[in-house]
Amino acid sequence: MSKKKIVFKVPVVRVQFDGMRFPKKCPVCGKEATMNSRISFATKGIQRASPILTSYPTSGVSHTSPSSIFVPRSLLLYVCDEHYRSESGDTNYKVICFVINVVLAAASVFVGLQVANHLWVGTPVDISTLSVLLAFPVSLLITAMVLRSGPLGSAVKVVGFDSGISNIWLQFTRDDYREAFMRENSEHAELVKWIMKS
Repeated sequence: MSKKKIVFKVPVVRVQFDGMRFPKKCPVCGKEATMNSRISFATKGIQRASPILTSYPTSGVSHTSPSSIFVPRSLLLYVCDEHYRSESGDTNYKVICFVINVVLAAASVFVGLQVANHLWVGTPVDISTLSVLLAFPVSLLITAMVLRSGPLGSAVKVVGFDSGISNIWLQFTRDDYREAFMRENSEHAELVKWIMKS
């Protein structure tokens, strides 16, 4: 697997994941923080090994092969009232959007078969039938807009991490917040201009 070097115009912060502390001010606007909010990200982990047969199936010996999974992680940040985003609200939106998209995907498959049948037979296709086909991509677009990261996710981005999640690379939009973060974590944080990503 080849690695790619990513260079940043503004330095990012490399910090130890355990013991990391965030400043008690909002990363979006810089106001005094009054609440906590989370930013979620996924790391690649190793799932329990799954058995696979060797090239000698008669020997009865099996080996294990690890498979990769994504492990959800989150950062607990201090934010102001204006930029607070609740976890339960996000979860509710995700569930509702998922259910609507699944229903519309199933309906689109069914309607797509009906449209194909109409075209095959040579009968006209009803406009209301086509509207169901259009509803699915519109729903996906609305889902993407509703579930985008928002101002908090833009203010603090996870741009990388090492394989054991001992170190994490963070990008901040506000210079004053990055400086405050460096002061809070002065013993185990450093500024870097580039990272290698696989």
